Amino acid sequence: MLLFAFWLAAGCAYSYRQGASTVASSREAAVGGVPNIPPLHYGLEVRPPVPAGVEVPIPWVELEGRVGSAELFEADTVIALDMSTSANFPSGLDLDEDGIVGEVRGVVRAIGSYDPKSVQQGAPPPLPPSQWTTDVGDTVAALEVAAARALVTGLGQRRNRIGVLSYADRGHVRQDVGTASGAQASLGDLRPSTSTRGTDIYAALRRAREMLNDAPPLPGFPRQRAVLLFTDGQPVEPVEPYIARIRANQAAADLARAGIDLYVFSFGRIGVEQAKFLLELARSGSGRLYRVGDPERMLADLPPVDLTPSWLRIENATSGQPARGIETQTDGHFAAFVPLEAGENRVRVLAELGNGKLQRWEGVVVHQPGDPESQAQRDATRRVLELIEQRDRASDTAAGPPAQD
Repeated sequence: MLLFAFWLAAGCAYSYRQGASTVASSREAAVGGVPNIPPLHYGLEVRPPVPAGVEVPIPWVELEGRVGSAELFEADTVIALDMSTSANFPSGLDLDEDGIVGEVRGVVRAIGSYDPKSVQQGAPPPLPPSQWTTDVGDTVAALEVAAARALVTGLGQRRNRIGVLSYADRGHVRQDVGTASGAQASLGDLRPSTSTRGTDIYAALRRAREMLNDAPPLPGFPRQRAVLLFTDGQPVEPVEPYIARIRANQAAADLARAGIDLYVFSFGRIGVEQAKFLLELARSGSGRLYRVGDPERMLADLPPVDLTPSWLRIENATSGQPARGIETQTDGHFAAFVPLEAGENRVRVLAELGNGKLQRWEGVVVHQPGDPESQAQRDATRRVLELIEQRDRASDTAAGPPAQD
């Protein structure tokens, strides 16, 4: 918050510890494309302007809050890419747009090794994986990387922190939960496995959960946590396929219990049994299943989300003075400066949310003016007034915040 720098100059300390995530996506399983409208979660959240026991040295306090959240906005996410041996097979799309849709080479098809299960169980065709298809630019692995790049771009624009994990028989962390630019860079050297060992979705989900748990907390509002699992089929590791499926479903259920949302994205040519397993996996994690076609459309179908409150009032209930410099954003965040009087001030927020409900928040802020007022306090007050003027000018040239009654 802007005023903390001013308070530090005036000799005030501040610390904040983020609580556990409480934001969760809607719980439903779906087969098909990305939905047109992301679920919205309405509720009024206000960040306490000052920690308990801290006295404000200037006659203003900045209040920040939000009136809702949208799915995969300001979230912590891990994208897990299936780079097992079967990712060397064709995706069925002309990804490199060279006019050739990659197909399985005849020698590979002739020996019956197109079935990913037979490949992963130790019966690879007598060709290196790079030659299993007539166009290496159209493989499942290439489709996954293209989809991951599109997702990273979209998630970065939504201010997500992103981790990247590749997996086959075990998980490999490519980037811890961090920046979108780092996630993009980590995708540059991904290659599918050439090992005859199989796919272990259990290990991938467990590692993704560890990555989310290890992500350093951020001050502010609770953040959604999510795993975006890419896969071209079903697991065959560890031990044997039946046990592997059970363990994968257990890992998905563990994510749900930890409040971590699961999105399962299927790639390539999926058979009936594989589709049944993936739907079961999504349901075990209280998540969703998507069939990926055009990777560029994975987030393009999500329109801009407008969470601006339909009505908002922020005031000092003790003095009756309204807030100044109110700033609202389409993602539901708002900020304002509340004038203070010496002593205790009861700060109040009233907001009508997008679902028509009226909610309120109240908190107490203590203003202890300097005696005499220091130069640092005078400078901080002047800076607040300048910021209020800037916000007022911006609201005059734009739509402006919802009017206070």
